[in-house]
Amino acid sequence: MTFLVTGSEGFIGRNLIRRLKEKYGENCPIREYDFKDGEIDEMPDLTDVKMICHLGAVSSTTEINLDKIMRWNYDFTIKLMHLAVENKISMWTASSASVYGTRCLGGLRALEEDNKGHQEPMSFYSWSKYLIDRHIDTMTPYWKSIGSKPIASFRLFNVYGPGEEDKLHNGQSSPVTTFVSQAKNDGVIRLFEGSENFFRDFIHVDDVITRFINWMESPIYWGVYNVGRGNAISFQQVAEWVAEKYNAKIEYVPMQGHIRKNYQEWTLANMDKISKAFNYPMDYVTTEMDEYIASLD
Repeated sequence: MTFLVTGSEGFIGRNLIRRLKEKYGENCPIREYDFKDGEIDEMPDLTDVKMICHLGAVSSTTEINLDKIMRWNYDFTIKLMHLAVENKISMWTASSASVYGTRCLGGLRALEEDNKGHQEPMSFYSWSKYLIDRHIDTMTPYWKSIGSKPIASFRLFNVYGPGEEDKLHNGQSSPVTTFVSQAKNDGVIRLFEGSENFFRDFIHVDDVITRFINWMESPIYWGVYNVGRGNAISFQQVAEWVAEKYNAKIEYVPMQGHIRKNYQEWTLANMDKISKAFNYPMDYVTTEMDEYIASLD
């Protein structure tokens, strides 16, 4: 099987390629594709491709160039998706828990893929992901009727793990990697005031990729799936684990207004749909965050 991996130079892309080679051998046929400046019709070569792993995107949640986001996150993805359908190639794409917006407050219920009332994108990035998810949901009955291969979207919650360091420069790294960098370099972790009330569903990148591989080994499921842990951890707790590991201090800073506007204070993935599809328990993970932090250099 030849895999096409877009976004192959990114954090999750590099980890995915590593896992594919571990599973299928160093000579596993992988075609890598990363966005370059240019026209959208410069599509990747799909010759002999049997599986498209679409991770490429403008991933900054603070990007304000709407044309740039729509060109790459929407136009490119739609064109690639329809080429997959036309050529009968299975494809999955990475979406984001940011499509749920700021409605996910208070820990009242886990966020469900089919609960339309809990989808309220608040940034250009999250809107671009929501539009792709909606397109998949809308088109799936037709695609099935013409005999195409399955198309799926995975809504990733807060992914952390090795190889995130490149994301530190633009502020897009996970709190785990951000706090570790601050603790090691400055001896001080800078935490927003009120972080004991800010909870996120964190999942290690290897557990995310396990779910990708589960789907790729038996790509019979269509639609949109949450990919999280099904468990929420506060930013305060993450900072305390990192501070203990590196003997660092925690300093509290006010949250700026432009951040507060679109800030998700609480996320928790409802994992029922993907758990039932692949017949594994909701706590099906291999990496606990506190153990991961304790294992770092």
